[in-house]
Amino acid sequence: NFRMRRVYLSFLFILSVGAWASDYGNYYQWLRDQGAQFDKLEIAQFPDYGRGIRAKEDIAVGEKFLVVPQNVMLTGRTASASLKSWDKTLFEALDLSDLNSLAVFLMLEREHVVDSQWRPYLETLPHLFDTPIFWSDEDLDDLQPSSVAEYAKSRNEGIKRQYDAVIAQIAAESSNLKSSLTLERFKWALSILWSRSLSLNIDGENQGGLVPLADMFNTHPTDIKLSHEMIDNTVIYTATLPIPKGSQIFAPYGSDVKPNTELLMEYGFIFENNTNDVMYLNAPIPKQDKLREQKIAILDALKMPRRLQLRYNKMPGALLALYRVYNLDAEEIEALQLETSEQATYRFQRPFGISEANEMSALKSALLFLKRLRSKYILRGDLGENSSETQPGFYRALSLKLRKQELRIVENNMELVDEMNQRLIKDHEDNEEDYMVDARANAAIKYMKLNQPKEEL
Repeated sequence: NFRMRRVYLSFLFILSVGAWASDYGNYYQWLRDQGAQFDKLEIAQFPDYGRGIRAKEDIAVGEKFLVVPQNVMLTGRTASASLKSWDKTLFEALDLSDLNSLAVFLMLEREHVVDSQWRPYLETLPHLFDTPIFWSDEDLDDLQPSSVAEYAKSRNEGIKRQYDAVIAQIAAESSNLKSSLTLERFKWALSILWSRSLSLNIDGENQGGLVPLADMFNTHPTDIKLSHEMIDNTVIYTATLPIPKGSQIFAPYGSDVKPNTELLMEYGFIFENNTNDVMYLNAPIPKQDKLREQKIAILDALKMPRRLQLRYNKMPGALLALYRVYNLDAEEIEALQLETSEQATYRFQRPFGISEANEMSALKSALLFLKRLRSKYILRGDLGENSSETQPGFYRALSLKLRKQELRIVENNMELVDEMNQRLIKDHEDNEEDYMVDARANAAIKYMKLNQPKEEL
């Protein structure tokens, strides 16, 4: 189920899709034979979305318009039982996770789809994906400086390790299964599961699984008119708002709109102006810092994350906490060693938790970090209104959109930090006379601030 279709399609892809793209009669009949109910639904093609679910008739509020029973769902339990029919001795001896069981099941059943009892469903599954783990190195480099590029490379490395540790061992044990269990097919099977699985509760046990037809819904950031639940091991979709005849029906991909990084990695698309977008980044301690080892020890002791998140219109608290640590001086580090982890953590999480000087340095350092990050996006020269590209390729277009959204977050966070910095400077200037004390009194005030109990802060 492609969430967004490529601008250009290879001839091979057209051939692979053409067999099932327009005729779902066998699939509908198979679903009905298994007890599924979906009289007002049909699979259809939509511009910019590819395949999705369309309402054949008006659907009223409160109407249950999709019912899928347990026997048509693919779960780890279903897959594990089915695998034993391929090689009972081998698979009874293995302790495969639900994810690996489902992945192996999909690989084997796809290879022998003609004889599979799941054929009507398997033939609706996509053969290709547009997610970054399938992109070339050149396409991934076009995502820079976004962390998604390294995320995709890291995920591919993880897939390879998982394949070598589990799937390759199965292939080595059975020559009959070896040709079906390749690395590329494993990536395909995992992509099916990551992009289409639902969270299910069957017989009181939480597990992920594939729910035919329900896995055809596309998503939208705001146009959600349904809810779903499980009753007696049956998935039921109910209209929460009127759904007009002929309209595409969208479903949420989780409890809230996913950030663009996750949407791109799992589904191959992003939302512009995504209000729930999150940007992931690292802010390392400068190597030339003479107190670097002591500061790293503080971060480790307090379990402060080095990998951070930036969100639109939200003060980057974790980033500021990190730079409060980075801007500690030797005296402040020594004083902190007398405190509990709880007290120290509390100090780093609040403005002026260490000292005014530390707060001013932290704000300036964080702002400088964000400015340098912004320059990495700007210097590419392809995100402005004067860009000469009119029809970028599919992956290129996704890269541009993602980097524009991340630049928007960086610039917004710069404004938030700068506003806080300007307020601090103004407050300092307004109260300048209050700070004109001798060095001994100033040191005493600083020491008292560092050592006062948490409840007095």
